[in-house]
Amino acid sequence: MVVIKILKHALDFPTSDITGQLLGLDLNGTLEVSDSFPLPALPPSERGADEEKERAAHRAAHATYSAEMLRALKQISAVDSVVGAYFSSPSGAFFKPSLIDAVALYQSVGGRKGVVLVYDPTKSTQGTVSLRAFRFSSNFADAYAKGKFDTQSLIAHQLTPSTLLSELPVTLTSTSLLTAFLSSLPSAPSTTPNQPLSLNLPSSLLSSLQHTSQSLDDYRRESDSLSYNARDIARQKAKVEQLVHSGTSEEEARRIVRVPEEASRLNGLLMLGQADEFAKGMAGAAGGGVARMYASTQI
Repeated sequence: MVVIKILKHALDFPTSDITGQLLGLDLNGTLEVSDSFPLPALPPSERGADEEKERAAHRAAHATYSAEMLRALKQISAVDSVVGAYFSSPSGAFFKPSLIDAVALYQSVGGRKGVVLVYDPTKSTQGTVSLRAFRFSSNFADAYAKGKFDTQSLIAHQLTPSTLLSELPVTLTSTSLLTAFLSSLPSAPSTTPNQPLSLNLPSSLLSSLQHTSQSLDDYRRESDSLSYNARDIARQKAKVEQLVHSGTSEEEARRIVRVPEEASRLNGLLMLGQADEFAKGMAGAAGGGVARMYASTQI
């Protein structure tokens, strides 16, 4: 039932990223999700708007709606224990700050063990339901709690794009009544005629290539920004050293010359992780086409 609700939510808003909350219980270390409800779609961000303020406003709007829904569920004695959230991520585009915020909310607060489910609607067109569950890795959870993602923190916590999140296995179950109903349905005879072997590469390969190229461009711009920040820090530190050599105390020199802090490298890690996910999708899309081409040479 939860999967059906997520699929319906995605079908109702095919051009938007959807999100909702998961309800259930943590039983003996196994998180059982028994229900869910969608969160309302929010208006798109305005050009030039402050990203942090927009994210805070969105979180507040969702928190208000969620509180009202949970109050209504409690009144009818339904499950009202939130154990996580779900998101849609077309083509696997889930390495975003919004995902990190959601995992932090459901995992870090109060020692809860919530998860975030990521649904890829583009794979549904290929007959596959893609649901992946994530939590923070232990190292990333410790770094996130400290709130620092400079170079020293990344080295100390051994953080790389592949060690930010831990993926958990997802098992789908259905109620006995639903299973009995499905087993009673007659299976429709196959009427699909034999199709000739198609050597065309899947259309998803082009989109995966475009997404990979775009994510690498985004990372290059982020890397340029980090490089400028590092050069600025080096210049200001050199000015401080010159003042110290001229007889000024170090404390006074640092008051005169403001040395900027090192910028957070979290966005860069997320961009690299996203590029890696897109590249994996491209490899998967190309693999089937290459196999068919190889098979055609043996006929």
